[in-house]
Amino acid sequence: MKVLAILFISFNSILISLISEDSWAQSTQANAPEIEELRWVDNGYLDRQRNLIDEMGRAEFGMRLRKNISDLRLLQRIMDEGLINQTQKVQQQAMGVALGDVYVNELGLEWRVYRDDEGKSRAVCLPKTSHCLFPITMISKRASLGAKPNIRELYQHGVSLIEDHLPKVPYSAPPQGINAR
Repeated sequence: MKVLAILFISFNSILISLISEDSWAQSTQANAPEIEELRWVDNGYLDRQRNLIDEMGRAEFGMRLRKNISDLRLLQRIMDEGLINQTQKVQQQAMGVALGDVYVNELGLEWRVYRDDEGKSRAVCLPKTSHCLFPITMISKRASLGAKPNIRELYQHGVSLIEDHLPKVPYSAPPQGINAR
């Protein structure tokens, strides 16, 4: 009788273990993200954010956003001069939009709406793929904690995350890195 009881307990333990593992696997499998074109409201948001940083750069330093690698210097200067503090999330995210424009123009990424189980985000993505970077929060997540991130290092980190997925074209130049301009 003891043998049957032990076998029954062992069988139930194995069955419970298998059910638990199956449930865990199902709960950890995320749905594939949906990547969509920007709508007019998204474009309007990005334009307002760009204008905020562009106006700040013009007023404080006589520099404007150019949507290229030279913008990293302006963003760093804004950060270093303390023009945006750790409570100014909108302005921090505006700096992220400017950073995203650098990725778009230097690496050929595209602004997209990225939807997943976590919600909706604006991201810069490789065309026709789900390989994306999220520059809007790259700066704000650090700055909101009181850190003054090195913008060039952040940019380079994003490049390193996506460079393996960039199209390989014969005779193409590597992505602009830390020592660029």
